[in-house]
Amino acid sequence: MKEATTTPTTSSQVYFSLVQVSDLSVIRELYRKRQQSMQAPAGSSPARDLLTADFGCPLYIARSQEKVIGYSYVCISESGEILFDAVIDSAYTGLQWEHQLIALSKKLYQGNTLFANPKKQKEANDRLVNWLNGCL
Repeated sequence: MKEATTTPTTSSQVYFSLVQVSDLSVIRELYRKRQQSMQAPAGSSPARDLLTADFGCPLYIARSQEKVIGYSYVCISESGEILFDAVIDSAYTGLQWEHQLIALSKKLYQGNTLFANPKKQKEANDRLVNWLNGCL
């Protein structure tokens, strides 16, 4: 496996690196916080505690000191398009982190011929989500 390279941003406090297996539990929690903030009005029952297809495949994380503050991912839209997006902890919101994470992910992804096919990427994302739902 390729070793993660930490890339300092223009801000001396935030670093980006490739996602490692050890990062997945923190990424899952950021995803769940985002899902809860997008949920129905207060008082409604929370959704199942499982990840869904929109979790995608995490590629990069952003760290401030030792805390993961966000991540980028690739997913497949309902129309079959490859999409890149990012989730940032609400305490660190700022479009600069989101844009930088997405740009790094696109650059990494451009050279990846294995998952250039949206169907293959969707299958890989589904396997990852199923695996994470079973073990985290």
